[in-house]
Amino acid sequence: MCEQDASVREAIGQALCSDFQIVSTADQTEALAQCREREFDALLLDLSSRARNGSDVLQRFQAFRPGLPVIAMSARAEQQDAIVGDPAVWAVLPKPLDFKFLTATLNYITNTNKTKTQPGNASPAF
Repeated sequence: MCEQDASVREAIGQALCSDFQIVSTADQTEALAQCREREFDALLLDLSSRARNGSDVLQRFQAFRPGLPVIAMSARAEQQDAIVGDPAVWAVLPKPLDFKFLTATLNYITNTNKTKTQPGNASPAF
């Protein structure tokens, strides 16, 4: 999970920790580094970062992790609209988040990806 707001990052982590292994960071550069170092089932990406725009960071992730499912989140409608249709984006969620919908989306992604991998090789959500 890449979310710059510490309180939102903590709330998401608490909501998801019973069902998923979560690796979180506040910085998109750190998130990119984490994705270079290990495999993840999905990326939960805050589009509101001051460091880079959401489209730019999506391109960077896809350059070295093609097919990594992304769940984008933003409080700003124009950011949500800018990435609709990107093939890497499985869902665009408005903030404040609906944690039940987020959990259902992550369950769908991880269950879909498990059918593509060997049993026991599942990676954590990021």
